[in-house]
Amino acid sequence: MSFALDIAGNQAQTKNSCSTVERDDRSKMAEGTIKRLTDKGFGFIKTDNGPDLFFHMSNVEGVQFQDLREGQKVSYTEGSGPKGPRAENVKPI
Repeated sequence: MSFALDIAGNQAQTKNSCSTVERDDRSKMAEGTIKRLTDKGFGFIKTDNGPDLFFHMSNVEGVQFQDLREGQKVSYTEGSGPKGPRAENVKPI
């Protein structure tokens, strides 16, 4: 196990060869597959154990929204938006 600091300076615990990263038990990085992308700057992620999650281009990290592709694996944190659950901190794997 190793530790690192996230952007807010919180200690993040990472586990080697694991698909989930825990951060102070407040959020977990989950993995999914981009199911659909639109030309309006949003898309949907197919999750392993629930409904598809909406994400907006402003929640993509590490790459431009235009660089994402349908079928691509991503990690994300589940958040809540004005219209319900959404994916935040979306990063390609």
